[in-house]
Amino acid sequence: MLPALSLVAVQDGCAARLSGGTAARVANGNAQPAAFVGFSWEHSCLDLFTLLTMPQISLQKEEGKSNRPCFPGRSMGSRAAASVIRQLSQDDDDDFIQGLICLSYPLHRPKLQSKLRDEDLLFITCPVLFVSGSADEMCEKQLLEGVASKMKAPKKIHWVGKANHGMAVKGRTTEDVMEEINAQVFSWLRENIELEHE
Repeated sequence: MLPALSLVAVQDGCAARLSGGTAARVANGNAQPAAFVGFSWEHSCLDLFTLLTMPQISLQKEEGKSNRPCFPGRSMGSRAAASVIRQLSQDDDDDFIQGLICLSYPLHRPKLQSKLRDEDLLFITCPVLFVSGSADEMCEKQLLEGVASKMKAPKKIHWVGKANHGMAVKGRTTEDVMEEINAQVFSWLRENIELEHE
């Protein structure tokens, strides 16, 4: 089990603060309400997520808390998290956020690869992990790799072979796919995030 880590988990625009021990549940998108610590909400609007999250993070910064947060998000949740991190990075203290984990980042709409949702990613400077399916209809492989090559931030991309946007892979169980995802997430956390030992 990982030491204490401040995570703000975002799935499809919903968010909850989690302890490090529940990061695996975040990765598979099945975090249970009992694992949520602090706050949660059901709205999927990016602006609402930003409105509610920014005061929480700003308060942490003002109080000088040592457990700087990391933002994991799934699908539109990862886009919302990227938006918040970009806004925070405009401050002088742009290293307060330790990292961003994007599970199934929705880089574009299905069959609409000409309009990329990369505007926030290009301004982020904290470490970023992308975990996407190689058959994701909302994140074409070459396009994400192209965006990643332009990013200022340290980044890593892990492709789950033949997985779609929902991380379903024909011939593999959900548990098997989630074990692969969790292994990548925890390995990246250990390499990139400063953990607070209790």
